[in-house]
Amino acid sequence: MKKIILLIILFSSYLLSSQTFYWVGGSGNWSDANHWSLISGGITAGVIPDASTNVIFDNKSGSKIITVTASQNIEVNSLHGNNTTLIIDLVGSSLVDLKFNAEVELTQYFRYKIAGKTYLTPSNNAIYQFAHTKFSNDILISTNKEIELGIITSDYNVSLDGNLTLKNS
Repeated sequence: MKKIILLIILFSSYLLSSQTFYWVGGSGNWSDANHWSLISGGITAGVIPDASTNVIFDNKSGSKIITVTASQNIEVNSLHGNNTTLIIDLVGSSLVDLKFNAEVELTQYFRYKIAGKTYLTPSNNAIYQFAHTKFSNDILISTNKEIELGIITSDYNVSLDGNLTLKNS
């Protein structure tokens, strides 16, 4: 009986922790549940990422060049572009904001083209690596933690809020 209760507790804690979703199936809309899988290159999970989800784009996300269109605000835990040959464009209008609750790590082949605001709101120390992105939007950073920004290139506003520490930035 104790083993069954332990298994139930472990399974419940797994379900409550943040999940990782992989983009699959080439170009499409971020909000299309048919583009998100629980494994790289796998079958669709039938759900879209939320504020507690870690999202990964990799070489199995499509072929050659893909465009992922954001047509509404997005909030995720983290974003990782693990693509090394596939070019990925993440695009969104000035009406689309993107919020990251943890880290971002993009390669030079991941082109971040969100025209709305970008919010960086980590609850733990975090690293934000946007590769060679030149932002065409405002960036708002709000935290009381240590963050590493790398190089941020923008003709727009970068706002800092909170008792944060910038490291290697």
